[in-house]
Formats: sequence, structure tokens, C-alpha cells
Amino acid sequence: MKKILLIFFSFFSILRADYLISNGEIALFYDGKNNIIKNIRGEIYHSDKIANIEVFLEKDYKIYKARDYYTRAKYVEGKNMFELKYNILGQSFTTYIIASNINKKNLYVYTDLSKVKWNGNYRILYKISPIELTGTMVNDKYDYVYDNMYIQKDRNSQVYLTTENDLEKFKLRLLETSLRKRIGERIFVEKKILPNTKGDFLTINFQKSNLLEKKEFSSILNDEFVFWKDQDAKFRFLPKRMIKIMRDFYLLESNDYVQTKLDINRGKENYLKTLI
Repeated sequence: MKKILLIFFSFFSILRADYLISNGEIALFYDGKNNIIKNIRGEIYHSDKIANIEVFLEKDYKIYKARDYYTRAKYVEGKNMFELKYNILGQSFTTYIIASNINKKNLYVYTDLSKVKWNGNYRILYKISPIELTGTMVNDKYDYVYDNMYIQKDRNSQVYLTTENDLEKFKLRLLETSLRKRIGERIFVEKKILPNTKGDFLTINFQKSNLLEKKEFSSILNDEFVFWKDQDAKFRFLPKRMIKIMRDFYLLESNDYVQTKLDINRGKENYLKTLI
């Protein structure tokens, strides 16, 4: 009975907390005023690991910030997924943010490029603003490592350390083997996009690099939908509202540690206002 009460109070505290989606380990919040994903926690009951994540694009030596071009931002109901749509120079992009239920230390960022008809190559840059202001970033065999964050590499990726202002002037410090991050600098993961590329995929892991998966996004997305379908099937005899509550209880119970008091920065009503 005591455990049930702890989960109950924690559940309703989380409804009022300052983040949007969680898988019981990772938590993050969408800032509707500034159009950014912020306050990313690798462990839900610990302090933030990343202040914010944004998507930039570089085309013909000009930088475009997705936050300035959003046409829609929404939470995908019943899933640990957030969808951001934006239009740049007449081209439609959609970025999905997913806190995985299959591998709970993985945060996925996928940008759908299937509707982009630009001629020639262009680049996506994922701007990551870590809470840890200074430290050494390492170019490891399979990933880029900073402050116990593992960012998966691919053959078209590289990392720069720079400020947002210097990025627009193309004043960059390239990560080769290791590089000391300076105060004010951000991590920019650059992906070179070749013609006919349908999408780009970034994985951030908050535990150990060997947990990173070499899988296509479509496979990962399917796994997530199968997961929630299975969850719904377990409670199919319940009203839909109760199914949603059971989902949220699952997310709490899936964590190894349930605490009864959360640091609540704003109420649910104030949070909802930021999405209007």
C-alpha cells in the first residue's frame, strides 16, 4: 500500500513538473515561447544534463535556425514523442524527439527530409548546450563523448565547438581527437546531407556507449509503437482515460527509484500556456 501511495503522489507531481515527456529515465520539456527542447535529464530525478537542443541548417554558406521557422510543434498523444515542423526557403522539415521505451538511456532525434527538394548538398547541425560549461570532449571510436553523454557517430558526421554567433561567421573549432570546451561554446554535431537523403538520425545515450544501437529510425519507431500497443492491450478492458493513467504509472514504475518530492518550478496550468 505504501508503494502505491508513493507512486500516486509522484505521478501527480510529475504532471505539474517542468517537462513534457519522459520514459521513466529521460525527461525533457518543450519551451513554446522560444521554440526549443530544453531541460533534458538523463536521469529523471537528477539535475539537467543538457540545457537545450536545437536544429540548424546550413545551405549555401548561410545558417538557418529551425526555431525561427516553426509552423507546428506538438506532443504525439500517448507516445514519448515530440514533433516539430518547420519550413525553410519553401522546404518542409519535420524533426521528431523520442525518449525511448526500449532503451531507456537513449534519446533519439530524427529529421525527416523526404519532402526537401534542394539541389546539391546541405548540412544539418544539432546544437547541444550541455549544463557542464567546461570539460574535455573526446572523439571516440563509435561516438563523441562529453560529461557522460555519448553522441553516436556516423560516416557523414563531425563535431565543432563554437558559439552561436561564431557559427554564423564560420569560426569553428573542429573536434579531431579531443578538445577542451570553453565557457560559452556549444556542441554542434554536423551532418552532411547528400542528394536523395530521406532523413537524418542522431542518438544521444546517457549511460554507456556500448548501449547505442545501429538501427534504422523506421525500425526504432516501429519498436516504440509496438511497445505502446502492447501496453494498451494489457489494459484494454479499461476506459481510455484509465489506459493513459496506467501508461503514466508504467513510466514511473520502470524507474529504479521513486521519490516523493520533486522540484516543481511551475504548475501544469502555466506549462500549458507556454504551448498556446
